[in-house]
Amino acid sequence: MNHRIFVTGASGYIGSAIAARLARQGHKVFGLTRRREYAKALEAKGILPVLGDLAGEQDWLGVLQNCDAAVHTAFDGENGAADVDHAALEALRLASLDGRVRRVLYTSGTWVHGHGDGGQADECTPLSPLSVVQWRAAHEEIALDLAAHDVSVAILRPGMVYGEHRGLIGGWFAEAHDSHTVTYPGDGSQHWSLVHRDDLADAYALAFEHGKAGERYLLADESRFTVKELAEAVAEATESKAISLPAGELVKAMAGYGEALLNDLTVSSAKARRELGWVPRHVSFVAEARDLWREWQSVGATPVR
Repeated sequence: MNHRIFVTGASGYIGSAIAARLARQGHKVFGLTRRREYAKALEAKGILPVLGDLAGEQDWLGVLQNCDAAVHTAFDGENGAADVDHAALEALRLASLDGRVRRVLYTSGTWVHGHGDGGQADECTPLSPLSVVQWRAAHEEIALDLAAHDVSVAILRPGMVYGEHRGLIGGWFAEAHDSHTVTYPGDGSQHWSLVHRDDLADAYALAFEHGKAGERYLLADESRFTVKELAEAVAEATESKAISLPAGELVKAMAGYGEALLNDLTVSSAKARRELGWVPRHVSFVAEARDLWREWQSVGATPVR
């Protein structure tokens, strides 16, 4: 059965992949984007563009109210992430009370687990959000409270996303292209849980079909590379030099975000594999670094949203 699905952040890094994946499945996807220049790119992927801003006038609310489901992927790191996210949740609440929305996928992230239990986490690990996402745990609960309005909600917690030209790791390739260096945070001994954006889009599509109401799903490829190993793979693929940015300098410059980049955490996606049938195709960033570099080169110099 095909549905009308509203996607926030549809021109963003992960939202664009997810919206396109849902459209390919035959759903009628409405993609919220703040910029008119991104509308054509959305249309080319079979997505109906909706111009609007979560933090501004909600002229788009009527479109959301007339959808069967919503996938919230938007993240605004410039205008107060928590406030913008809260505005999105309020829009979802209104769309469930005075609309037809009965299915929601809410995007959180692995950083809600903080340091985890000895640097590891699954969905049963108690939450202890890092300071940069301190608000996220409460927002997960607000999203789940939509169940009181007969809305089936699933929470998705992606790891560090890579692939294409955007994102933090896309920034490594950009630095290599411009400066022939790859700067990694701290001594690089920490681990990041990675997930390719195409695999992430597949996970969202599967969660839309099979995700259980009220459940949370961690999404990562379960590789166990250190950050230094990741940076060195990029450096080797790009004929650049991997260099460390000392932890003290990083935190001084980036505060809570810098602390998050130094966080050592690996997560298990066994639940997503078991309940959603999710099988990531990209499981080794290090082995694919050269292919990822070629992909970045194909679009990195002239980004297309």
